[in-house]
Amino acid sequence: MTLVAVVAVTVVFIAVAARLLSDHSASPALDTAQRDSNPAERELRSSLDCAFRPANHNSIYFYFDVVVNEGVEPRFFERAVMFGDGTRRAYEGDDRPVWDYAVDADGRATITSQNDATRILLYGLRMGLAGVWPVEAGIRSAVFFNLGGECRQANLVSARPTMASDQTMKSTPQ
Repeated sequence: MTLVAVVAVTVVFIAVAARLLSDHSASPALDTAQRDSNPAERELRSSLDCAFRPANHNSIYFYFDVVVNEGVEPRFFERAVMFGDGTRRAYEGDDRPVWDYAVDADGRATITSQNDATRILLYGLRMGLAGVWPVEAGIRSAVFFNLGGECRQANLVSARPTMASDQTMKSTPQ
């Protein structure tokens, strides 16, 4: 075997071994210890953070605080928006725009800006679930066009959740 072949085989072996070790913990006890050493996910405030990446690589990021109360629709308060060129708009207190929440007939959650110019579709938003979870998303806007993206939901639970934790939020008939 040539030196190049030996090096190539070694690199592949190391890559495969690293992948296997990173995907599978050595023991369940280690897994539990690692989870317990991370900050408690339940301590994170209720939020939704979204990223949309157009082909030109100028990403758009939206950050929301979410208020979840039993018996009423969740409220999404825009905390900030950041653009790929580095510009950012941040909102605090009563200056935070409130986005309207709705669920369509197919069960897809949508939040809409105050001026109805921008909608974020949330495929698989899971209300009543503690912890941090990924959510596939899409943005619809004349400014941002139609982009795919992803969001991260954190602790979208009320003090007394009204839904099973594994359900996607559906609208109630009105």
